[in-house]
Amino acid sequence: MRRLLCAAFVLTACGGEEPADLNGDGQGDLPGSVTQIAPVHPIASVSGYVFDVATGQAIEAASVMLHATRKHSSTTAVDGYVTFESIAAGGQALFQVVADGYLPANGTVNIPSQSGDFPSANNHATIGRIGLMRSASLTTTVYGPDLQGKSGVLMSLTVPYSFVWNEGYRGEMTVQATSGDDGTIRFEGAPDLAALSAVISSRG
Repeated sequence: MRRLLCAAFVLTACGGEEPADLNGDGQGDLPGSVTQIAPVHPIASVSGYVFDVATGQAIEAASVMLHATRKHSSTTAVDGYVTFESIAAGGQALFQVVADGYLPANGTVNIPSQSGDFPSANNHATIGRIGLMRSASLTTTVYGPDLQGKSGVLMSLTVPYSFVWNEGYRGEMTVQATSGDDGTIRFEGAPDLAALSAVISSRG
């Protein structure tokens, strides 16, 4: 009887039904194999490139924050590239790029999730090419009918874009300021008009 049972087991293992694919890698997993260990959370990596939109030069030490299942932060290398490792795979993450002397940029990135052999597959996503625009403080003066500076005047400055994302211009922004006693208005965190003019010229 024992011999018959052993023979039946051998026939089933050799030519029987294909084992179930328990880990999603497209191949059957034999009973007791390491691939049958309880599923783990797959990880991913995310990379990107940051540059000066007016000059085209890479920006070093730009701070890049990635908000996935938790917040991750890193800085760009001398060549403008940044990479995040061990990011939870799957879903959509928010990113923000900040550098001294530049207007910030933000957007979203889809992080793929593909299961694989234990412990997990390593997926990759990219935030793409982020071009930052230099910031500056802009001043102007508001005059009244008597040609004297007029105080308490609220003025808004709207810019159609403040950064470039994969060759597309994004980030419409509005800055506001109120004139002082002498009529002077100072906009903080506005785009550098020289850099903006260079971008407009490059667009034709």
